[in-house]
Amino acid sequence: MDTAMTEQQITELQDMNDDELLRQLGVQMYQAEQHDDEGLQAARELGHFPEPEGVEMGFGENFRAIGSRWWASIEVKLYDLLCKGDNEDREKILAALPASATAAAPAVAADADDHERSATQVASVLAPILVGLIPFQIPMVASIAAMIAARMVISSGLKATCDFWSESMAARKEAEQPADAPTDAPADPAEPTA
Repeated sequence: MDTAMTEQQITELQDMNDDELLRQLGVQMYQAEQHDDEGLQAARELGHFPEPEGVEMGFGENFRAIGSRWWASIEVKLYDLLCKGDNEDREKILAALPASATAAAPAVAADADDHERSATQVASVLAPILVGLIPFQIPMVASIAAMIAARMVISSGLKATCDFWSESMAARKEAEQPADAPTDAPADPAEPTA
């Protein structure tokens, strides 16, 4: 993986807010879903799919929705990478975090520029690792996901971010379960049995 490519992408992404990043994620993943293996390979080599012309007309909200849907699946990969046990990649990422981000309660950054610099630094370490873990293995997708995740970790701290991801994954799992499906919870012994 060409780390210079992801570093350049992160530099370009750092001025986007999270909604714009989710939109970009949606644009990239929408195109990945539409391309064959040859198109995917070309995007991997280029590092991204080019911004489609004229596709935004009335579709912008849909791109954000597509980005959010894909973010949910990438969030699981990030949780496994950053929040579960020790592994070599996790150690590299933790080494890039400022001490305040690994503390139980992160310190308030001196200013927004300091906060964004820290997020960019973490995203630059995280993106090349993510490329191999995400669907389609498009560097821009990894860079976008790394930037969103890094901002979360820098602003809330690693523990709070891991807790949030865990709750988010549990809520999605619960929402996917049919209302009449049995749960894993033990039966209440006070309830009469039939």
